[in-house]
Amino acid sequence: MSTFLKILMTLSISLFGTLALSAIDAPSGDHSHHNVKHNFIMYGENPIYASHLIYKAPHNFQVILQLNLSSQLVTSISELRIQNPNAVFYFEALNLDFSEFSNVNELTGAIFYEDEAGRRHTVIESNSITKDNFKVIYFYQLPLDLSKK
Repeated sequence: MSTFLKILMTLSISLFGTLALSAIDAPSGDHSHHNVKHNFIMYGENPIYASHLIYKAPHNFQVILQLNLSSQLVTSISELRIQNPNAVFYFEALNLDFSEFSNVNELTGAIFYEDEAGRRHTVIESNSITKDNFKVIYFYQLPLDLSKK
């Protein structure tokens, strides 16, 4: 495993632990079918990794993806990172149901970044990533029942 991937896993697990605490008060019930937006923080240059933001049901899935984006899009993102070194880049997947993730053939959504002031800047409004252009590095569903016992 590369050093970068180890760092990514450590950051994601750290983020997972911090954000999972807010899931303690998550409502119980069946959230297995949830088709909405899911934000992923984007890391790296080439390849680019994306880590799902976890905080409560139905966003209780830790997912790390390796994205193979077009060279033009990778170049645009790299240039924007140089111009905005403190910005956080995101992939906002639309209509994604994690309970059916093994059957997903395409990820569609926007790529954007937030600057230091929290303002959102769109890099690309709609981007489709076919199954042969993303790889699941890690997938884990956080249990919904995190109640204190």
